[in-house]
Amino acid sequence: MTVAQLKNDIATEEPGLVEHPTSKRIYEACAFAHEKRALVVIHGGAGVGKTTTLSRYESDHWQSAYHVNLHLVKTPMAMLEAIAERAYPAAVASGYRQATIRRALVEHFRRQQGPGTFAR
Repeated sequence: MTVAQLKNDIATEEPGLVEHPTSKRIYEACAFAHEKRALVVIHGGAGVGKTTTLSRYESDHWQSAYHVNLHLVKTPMAMLEAIAERAYPAAVASGYRQATIRRALVEHFRRQQGPGTFAR
């Protein structure tokens, strides 16, 4: 293999998750929230691995975990809609109001099949 081929291979490969203390803490926070059937909010500076770690957690628990990026969300209603769109699309399909979305989400998550397992 030539140096040029090696550089090309390196440039086209996605590095994936590189474990470091911050990514481990994020993953552990997700695992704790998942076990307790709770929400977790992860925030931090750019480039610390939030999105990559959360995507990995969701991939590892694809049947029962949701990753909702609220980066551009400005209002509580928009946040609620973003969560509902990801976790329970039927809650926002007909233009529900805030109270209706909230009730639909609560009832959806109450129908969970066990600790940390969300019915899809």
